[in-house]
Amino acid sequence: MSQIWNRQHDLHVLHRLLELSRPMFTKETWEVFTRVAIHGQPADLVAEAAILESHIGECSPCCETLLGLQSDDTFVGLLQNSEDVDQKL
Repeated sequence: MSQIWNRQHDLHVLHRLLELSRPMFTKETWEVFTRVAIHGQPADLVAEAAILESHIGECSPCCETLLGLQSDDTFVGLLQNSEDVDQKL
C-alpha cells in the first residue's frame, strides 16, 4: 500500500512541477521535451521531426505539394492535417 501511495504522490508532484514549468518554454521546446522525456521517443528522431515541421511551416511549395498528394499513408495524412500547413496556405 505504501508503494502505491508513494507512486501516486510522485506522479502528483511531477505533474505539478511540469505544470509550473510549462510557461517558461516555447510551444516547440515543450513538445520536444515531452516527446523525449515523457513519451520516451528517441531524441534524434524527435530532432529530425522538429526540423521537418519547421521547414514545412515556412515553405509554401512544400505545403502545396503535401496538400496535393493522394495517399493513404498515415504520415502524409498527419502532415496534410497539420496546423502549419493550414496556416501557411
